[in-house]
Parts: sequence; structure tokens; C-alpha cells
Amino acid sequence: MKTPASILLATLALFTASCAPTAPRGPLPPGVVSHGSLTNRKLMADASIGAVAALAVKGYRVDPHRTSMTAYVVSMPQGSPGSRQWTERWVYDVSGRQVPITIYFRESGMGAADYTIRP
Repeated sequence: MKTPASILLATLALFTASCAPTAPRGPLPPGVVSHGSLTNRKLMADASIGAVAALAVKGYRVDPHRTSMTAYVVSMPQGSPGSRQWTERWVYDVSGRQVPITIYFRESGMGAADYTIRP
């Protein structure tokens, strides 16, 4: 028997796999410095789970098969290697509405990083 938590994790994993960033379109929006993400595949997958949870808390229904995301860098990495930090804005297309999520990344040693999503 599956627990509600395992069902939620399976759903979020499915969403993460199907919600890859889309190619940038047009000029940069205000407040960002570049298109794309500075994360690796694993960090993006982990942060996507948090972003989807943040959208759910805000009341957005996310269809994992139809939701696209565009990533932007808000601030470039600052600090020493292994402790750099940077900010990204991921914009999800939820039912035709562009919903931004701001994610703060911080390296926690070489080859590892943590993220924080603030409302």
C-alpha cells in the first residue's frame, strides 16, 4: 500500500521529469542578467520539486504534462568556489499565466549546493 507521501513524491518526480526549461524567447525581462540556469541537472531536479510545492502552496494547479518553465539568472555567482551564491527566477506557465518563482542557490562545498525559495 502506498502512503500519501510516496504518491506525492512520485507525482513530483513525474512533474520534474516533464517540466524541462523552455528555450528563451525575446529580450530579457527586467531584473534578470541572462537566460537559462546555472544549475546542473540534479540541482535543477531537486529545486523543481521545491518550486512545484511553492506553486501548490500558492494555490496553482500544475499539470505536469502541460506546464513549461523558463529559467533566468537574476544574479551571477558571488563568493569563493565552494561557497558561491546566486539567484535565479524560474517562470512557470500555469494555465496561460506566467508565475515566477525566485530561488536562491548557495554552494555547500565543492560539487554540492542548497537552495531556498522565499515567497
